[in-house]
Amino acid sequence: MNGRLLSVVPSADVNWLLSTEVQSGAALVAIVGGLLVARLTGLSGDRTYLRPAARDADAELALVREYRADAEADLSHLVANHSWFMPMTNCSSDPETSIMPTSPR
Repeated sequence: MNGRLLSVVPSADVNWLLSTEVQSGAALVAIVGGLLVARLTGLSGDRTYLRPAARDADAELALVREYRADAEADLSHLVANHSWFMPMTNCSSDPETSIMPTSPR
């Protein structure tokens, strides 16, 4: 062998390292993207459900406000006319029945 030593040094192939890094990064991007899509899909479904519920709540609130206005009008009418007052005449001395007025005859 002519006095030489043959040393076999394998050439360093870094392609597998770069390939592994790229594939790992792509997998992480896909996982994060999938989570974002799932979250957006859920929010869209919630919004679809909440819009009619908000409209129903607004309609119910308007109805309650109307009832309140009617009740306040009735109360002011009763207070102005004192028609809510019924004198307690012919009441018995029994404490159980003395708080109940008798109907006028």
